[in-house]
Amino acid sequence: MPCSWFLELANCFLQSMALACSQM
Repeated sequence: MPCSWFLELANCFLQSMALACSQM
């Protein structure tokens, strides 16, 4: 099973975290 889907999920999660941090 390729890990690309996991990397995409992690990237999306990190971006949402960064966005939430910038909103605070």
